[in-house]
Amino acid sequence: MKLTPGKLAGLRRVSNERGVIAAAAMDQRGSLQKALAKEKGGEVNDGMMEEFKSLVTEVLTPHASAILLDPEWGLPASKRRAKNAGLLLAYEKTGYDKTGPGRLPDLLDHWSARRLKEAGADCVKILLYYTAPTTFHSSWNLSATKRAPMKKASSMRRRSRRS
Repeated sequence: MKLTPGKLAGLRRVSNERGVIAAAAMDQRGSLQKALAKEKGGEVNDGMMEEFKSLVTEVLTPHASAILLDPEWGLPASKRRAKNAGLLLAYEKTGYDKTGPGRLPDLLDHWSARRLKEAGADCVKILLYYTAPTTFHSSWNLSATKRAPMKKASSMRRRSRRS
């Protein structure tokens, strides 16, 4: 992937002064709505979800480099973020496709990376599920992976003895 000037600018807007993306995540949808409904003891409608996300955004963004929101209920909240905070918008639907093996997210209908950017996103987020294999194929070269932590740990021991 080529890192264009526009992509680099977007990454800088969601990163702190050390180049770390220290974002607050508020792109939960289905699970958040269920949790709020359970706590409330009744239905949580769209307006309530938008207001909740807006309040969380106001409180957390002064302390974060960015806020991660969804375009379904998070766009009003994106307007209420602190000036220091960039905006990441989620591009996947809540949940995942359960019809096949593994977890494959579905992309939001009627949205594209361009439309998310036009809605104010500095960056677009797509959730990718990963499950580490429980068995390893004999052709996989794991020797470098095995040596790296050992080497680092041994160099740390040498440094601590010198102190």
